[in-house]
Amino acid sequence: MSDTPSSLARRRHTWENGHAEILTRSLKEEAVHLSEYDGQRDSTERIGHFIVQIYNEKRPHPVLGYMTPVEIEHQRLP
Repeated sequence: MSDTPSSLARRRHTWENGHAEILTRSLKEEAVHLSEYDGQRDSTERIGHFIVQIYNEKRPHPVLGYMTPVEIEHQRLP
């Protein structure tokens, strides 16, 4: 049995946490590498905006049937 908590992927085993890897790749390709940031506060605000406003609300995800996470959440609400 491993000492690594089940919620964490082992080093060099990126397939163990695919959803986080996809988010990280998308974040880098669609936000970080395309922008210049004016310090830590600016980067924190703009990356947070990307995750909330773009990745969760506007960007369809193939694993979700090309719906956004917000659309899926609205479907689950009574």
